Parts: sequence; structure tokens; C-alpha cells
Amino acid sequence: MHQPTNAVVKELFKKTGFDLLNLFYYLSVWKEKSDTISDIELQLIDESDVLKHVYTQNLSSKEPKEREIIIKYACMYQYEAWFEVQFDDYNIINFLLEDGLVVRDNKIYSFYHSKFAELLIKSYIYCDEFFDIR
Repeated sequence: MHQPTNAVVKELFKKTGFDLLNLFYYLSVWKEKSDTISDIELQLIDESDVLKHVYTQNLSSKEPKEREIIIKYACMYQYEAWFEVQFDDYNIINFLLEDGLVVRDNKIYSFYHSKFAELLIKSYIYCDEFFDIR
């Protein structure tokens, strides 16, 4: 695998705001994009590529009701507000627990990081046909 130059690494850190979760997704997209990885390809990856990747990995295969529930709770957890699940949401939340999208501590739930919740929301707004902002 090609190693990026120091200049590209510095640019990538700036693009990701020095956030390790964003960095992880940028590098995941970079790895997926091509068999011949180069600095140029890494520089061409932008936030829209990352949002598409996050959406595809975490939301696109979900039913609309599941996506709605994920986003509802992600909206709260992006501010690190742990949440109690509403009665009607328990079945779906249990599937999300199995998928590893949420975690539980007694009766209180969270996402594994507030930045992840924020990325889910951004990817939903960017990619979901409901918004059609492209």
C-alpha cells in the first residue's frame, strides 16, 4: 500500500479537523476508492465522499422508520445527552444494539461518540432522498 507524503498527511489532518473519527472515515474512503492509491486520490476525497460512506455503512440498508429513530436519538446524542428509549422504539433500538450503533447502560442509551452521532445526522441530510439537497 502506498504511504502518503507528509504534506498530504498534514492536509488530511486539516480536512478532518484533527478528529480521529473523521480521519478514520477519510482513510476508509481512500482505501475503498481505488486499487492504486496515491496522494492525488487522497487529496480528492472530500466531506461528501465521507458522508456517502457513512450513510452507506450505517443508514442505507435500514428501513425508513429505523433511520428516523436513529436520527431522532442521534440529534440528542450529538450534544452528549444520553437518552431513554420511548416504548414504541424498543424493538428497533434492540436491532441497533445488535448492530453496534448504540450502547446501553442500564436503561440509558447512547451512541459510542457524539461525533459519530453528528456524522450520522450530516450523512442523512446529505444522502437521504427525503432531503434532496444535492
